[in-house]
Amino acid sequence: MHWTTWIGVIVGVTVGIAGGVIGTWATVRSAQGPRERAFVIKVAIGFWALIGLFLIALFKVPHPLRMWLWMPYVVILPMAILKCNRRQAQIRREEEEEINRLRNVGQSH
Repeated sequence: MHWTTWIGVIVGVTVGIAGGVIGTWATVRSAQGPRERAFVIKVAIGFWALIGLFLIALFKVPHPLRMWLWMPYVVILPMAILKCNRRQAQIRREEEEEINRLRNVGQSH
């Protein structure tokens, strides 16, 4: 491989991992309650593992078959992200409702 290819690989991998780490950190940091934070951490670990397995498969599967790996990836990943975002929003609403309920109980005494 030409040295410029290696530079592209190193820069691409570094930027990709840095973006993932920053995105994961920001999502965990913005979680508002303990259930939401636990959910976000669990989902982040799952996504990191699955994307890592996908990338390993890209290197292990021979070239003509490699393109078939992209089809489920580009369908399943966005669907999984949407499902997880909805669940996170639901957990956030439930935690906010619980906090409001406890505040109202405390104010009525």
